[in-house]
Amino acid sequence: MTDSRVQVEQLGKNGALRHLITLSDLDRSRMERIIEQAMRYRRPAGQPPPRDETLKGQTVANLFFEASTRTRAS
Repeated sequence: MTDSRVQVEQLGKNGALRHLITLSDLDRSRMERIIEQAMRYRRPAGQPPPRDETLKGQTVANLFFEASTRTRAS
């Protein structure tokens, strides 16, 4: 079977992470930084989510490449 998906460069020319498509290209320290940043967004159930300006002015998209009841209904 051939993988027909388009290859996307995860890192920009300056080395910053542009896209998170796969973990295979990331070293341990970069993965740890991503997890540490994600942990700052955790809140106990019932508390409002944290707010910040990180994505202000940015477009965010989720792409689903396979049909799924879960993704179709969400």
